[in-house]
Amino acid sequence: MTSEEINSLLNEARKQICAKPEAEQIVVVKTRKGRICAFINQIFSFGTRDEDCFIQRIRAEENEEIEAIVCMWGTGELDIPSMNLRNGLLSLIPTNESSLIILQAEKGVCLKTLMECMPA
Repeated sequence: MTSEEINSLLNEARKQICAKPEAEQIVVVKTRKGRICAFINQIFSFGTRDEDCFIQRIRAEENEEIEAIVCMWGTGELDIPSMNLRNGLLSLIPTNESSLIILQAEKGVCLKTLMECMPA
């Protein structure tokens, strides 16, 4: 994944946060088909409902193979997606194990695969 692609996904997440200031969290996903999907994740208010709906939507649209994931809090801080969302993405298709999660690093960002972010 190029720096340009990473910045594009981060900018999309920031844009979503600005457009929806009530959002607790924004998740942006890029599929291997190049489609960008985003959703507001009201994890504290509604538990896993938003995540489960998102997984169902991706499955229904046949955009199951995920290239990259950004999980950004309303504060702009990056984080690992919840265990529920990670499990949901893994349940879509086995190759999602190699999907990249964009995470905050000491300087800039780093990339980890979905499997690297799962418990041992």
